[in-house]
Amino acid sequence: MPIHRTDGLHSVDAARRLFFNHATSDLSGLLPSPLLKSWERSRHFGLSANDAILFDTVSRTDQRFLQEKHADLLTYVVPELKRLRQVCADPGLVFACLDANATVIHAVSDPLRAGRRLSDILRTGLSLDERLVGTTAPGCALHDGIATIVRASEHFLDEARNFACAAVPIFGPNGRSIGCIDATSTVSSDPASVLEPMMLAANAIQNRMICDLPEAIVIGLHPHPAMLDTPMQALIALTPDGHVVGANQIARQYLRFGQLGDDELTCEILFEKTISQLMRQLQASSPPDSSTLIAAGFRFQARLQPISGAAQRTTARERAHLPAFASHADRPGRASSLNTDLDTYCFQDPSLNRTLNQAHLVFSRDIPIILNGETGTGKEVVARALHQRGPRRNGPFIAVNCAALPAGLIESELFGYEDGAFTGGRRGGAPGKFEQANNGTLLLDEIGDMPLDMQGRLLRALQERAIVRIGGTRSIPLDLSVICATHRDLSTLAAQGRFRPDLLFRLQGLQLTLPPLRERADLGRLMDHLVATACRDSHPLQWHPHARKAMLAYHWPGNVRQLAHVIQLIAVLAEHDGEIRREHLPDDIVALSDTPLSDPPLRGATTDVEDTGRSMDAIQRQAILEAIARHHGNRAAAARSLGISRATLYRKLSA
Repeated sequence: MPIHRTDGLHSVDAARRLFFNHATSDLSGLLPSPLLKSWERSRHFGLSANDAILFDTVSRTDQRFLQEKHADLLTYVVPELKRLRQVCADPGLVFACLDANATVIHAVSDPLRAGRRLSDILRTGLSLDERLVGTTAPGCALHDGIATIVRASEHFLDEARNFACAAVPIFGPNGRSIGCIDATSTVSSDPASVLEPMMLAANAIQNRMICDLPEAIVIGLHPHPAMLDTPMQALIALTPDGHVVGANQIARQYLRFGQLGDDELTCEILFEKTISQLMRQLQASSPPDSSTLIAAGFRFQARLQPISGAAQRTTARERAHLPAFASHADRPGRASSLNTDLDTYCFQDPSLNRTLNQAHLVFSRDIPIILNGETGTGKEVVARALHQRGPRRNGPFIAVNCAALPAGLIESELFGYEDGAFTGGRRGGAPGKFEQANNGTLLLDEIGDMPLDMQGRLLRALQERAIVRIGGTRSIPLDLSVICATHRDLSTLAAQGRFRPDLLFRLQGLQLTLPPLRERADLGRLMDHLVATACRDSHPLQWHPHARKAMLAYHWPGNVRQLAHVIQLIAVLAEHDGEIRREHLPDDIVALSDTPLSDPPLRGATTDVEDTGRSMDAIQRQAILEAIARHHGNRAAAARSLGISRATLYRKLSA
C-alpha cells in the first residue's frame, strides 16, 4: 500500500510560512504534493489556521447513535484495535476507528499514559472531516485512499501542532473505503512505528468481512504456500454461479483488477475456468495441501477458505441452492504438460549458450549474478538451472517477485515475523523469503521495482549475512546464494536516484543479458522443439510453410513464454489435421505477417519491456476491437475468430 509521509519539519515550517502568507512561490520542494493539496482544500473550505475545533463537545445521544449505526463494522474493528493497543510498546498512542465521513466511532487508549487531552480529541462522535478540521492523517487517508502520516506543523490547524498521527484506510469487500484506523500521539512519540501493524489490521478486517459474506465461496491465493491462511494472502469471494462479490486489496493488486467492476468479473475471466472446474480442482486438495492456479500471468497456490460462523448462518433453504461439486479434480490436459525447463528457453543459440556457461562458472564461485532481459526471456528458468548446478544445489530455490509484493507488506514477506508481531499474524510467526531460502538460492526477481526504503534493509541483510524477523530480536544467520533479475537498467535507475548505488555494487558480480526471442538464431529449432513436446502423447504435427513463415516473422514481445503458450494453442487446434496451417494461428500473428510493421521499435533490440508491452497491448486491443466490430458487437464470436477464450478477450479489453 502506498504511503504519504514526510521528512524534515524545517522545510514544512518554511512552507507553512509561505502558504499562510499567500505567497505565490512553488512549495512542491518543501512539502509533498498530497499534503499541499490538503492544505489548499482546507483553505478552500474557509478554515483558518487559528480555528479552535478539536475540543468541541459531543453529546452522549450522538455517540450512541454512531455506535448503533456502525455496529456491524465495530464487530470487526474493536478486536483489532484492542490487539493493536496490546502489542504496541508505546503507551502514549491512542488507536481509533473512523467511519467513511471521518467521524470517530471507537477509540482504545491507556487513559493513565495517553493523557487526558489526547483522549478528549479521539472520542466517539468527533469529526476529523477535512472540511471541518483541515489536514489530518485520517482526512488524507480517506480522501486519497492510502496510508498517511501527518506530524506537527503538517496539520492545518495550529491547535493540532502538538500531535502526530498515522492512518490506514479500511476497504470493504467491494474495494471501496468504509473508514480508517488511526493512531495518534503527541509529537514526542512516532505513530509511524505501528504503521505496518495497522495495515495488517486493516487487511485482517477486510478479510474477515469477505469470509463472512453469505453463500460466498472464498479462495485464498498466494505465490508461496507458506503465506496461505495469513493476512498476506489474497482473497477472492465468488457466488455459486461464479461471479466475484468481494476481493481484498492484495487480490486486487495481484490480479490487476481493471476497468471492469466487480459485478462483471467472473471466475472464467480471472482463472479461465468455470466455477465447477475450479471447485473440483480445489476440493481435490485438502489442507495443508494447495492447488496451483494461473491468473493475471502469475502462478498462485490456492486453497478454499473454511466457511465462517457468520456465513454458516444462512438458512437451509438458501444453502440448498449451492451447487454440488464433484470431489475429483479435472484430469490435466495433454497440452498443459509443456516443459518449462532450461531446454525450453535455451535450445541451440550459440551466444546464449556461451553466456550460460559463463554464468555457471561465476555462480559456482559464489559470486552474485544479475540477469537482465525482457519479460518471458526465461530469467527464472536460468536462475533455477544455475541453482541446480551451483554450490547450494541441495538446498531450496526460492523466487520472489519484488514487483508483485503488496506495498507495505514487503518487509514481512522478505524477513518474516515473530509470534504476536502484529494483529492477525500466524501463531508462532512465519519465516520470510530469506529464511526459506537459507542454505539454498534466493532469486530476487524484478529487483529494480523494489521500493527505495526497502533497499537499505536488503543491503544490510546481504552485508551482514543475517536478518531479524519483524517483532524479534534474534539475529538469524544466512548462508545462501543470491541471484537478481530485472528488465530495467539498474545503472540508469541508480543515476536517477531510484536505486541505491551501494546496493547495486553489492549485487553486481556478473551481469548477464538474456536476448529477446526476436534476436535469437534458434527460433525455428525452438518452435520445432516445443511442437514435439506438445505432441509427445499424440501424433506429430508438421508445419505448413506459410504458417512457419508467419511464426518466424512475428516479433514475439512476450518472448519464449508467449511462444510456448501459442504453441500450446495451435497444437490443440491442429491436432486432427496433422499439419499446422495459418488458420490455426492467432489472428494477430497472421495479420502482422500479412502487413509488415512500420514501427521499428517493435522489432528493435530494446530491453525496455514496459514500452514493448504497451505497444503489444495496443496492438492486441485494436485487433480485438476490430473483431468485435466485424461481428456486430458479438464478443463471443469475436473471441472465436481470434482463437482466444472469451475470458481472455475481456481481460485484454480491461488491461
